[in-house]
Amino acid sequence: HVVAERDILPGEVLFIESPLVSCIMDEHVESICLVCLRYTTSPLPCPTCSDVNFCSLSCRTQALQSFHKYECRLTHVFQQTGIKDLPLLVLAFRAVSQQPVEYFVKNRDKFSVPDSKFGVEDKYSSQDYSTVFNLCTHQDRRDSADIH
Repeated sequence: HVVAERDILPGEVLFIESPLVSCIMDEHVESICLVCLRYTTSPLPCPTCSDVNFCSLSCRTQALQSFHKYECRLTHVFQQTGIKDLPLLVLAFRAVSQQPVEYFVKNRDKFSVPDSKFGVEDKYSSQDYSTVFNLCTHQDRRDSADIH
């Protein structure tokens, strides 16, 4: 948690954070860039599937070099199995597919057992996979349909 050291004014921006992963609900997929989540009036389609759009060549290249090169081949599987309707599963898949397998092999010790002291002295970074791995899951509060 965070504790303020001074009074915070109404409307004051405290911090800005980029998500490690995100997904778009079906009703918005045609007008929002899959990478930066910006609305676009002239979307750029994926060259190999008709399921997603991008706002620029830069965003499309970024996606095709990481997570979308895998998702693109699996969109029909996601649709037929209902995985696309489980955002947490899509987010988990995307989090893993954004990094090469070598990253997880190299850092396997960091991702084996949660660190109860993580974040106490470390600087927080939303782009650090250790941050995601050590998040509180609240699994006991989740509906089983949300998890599986």
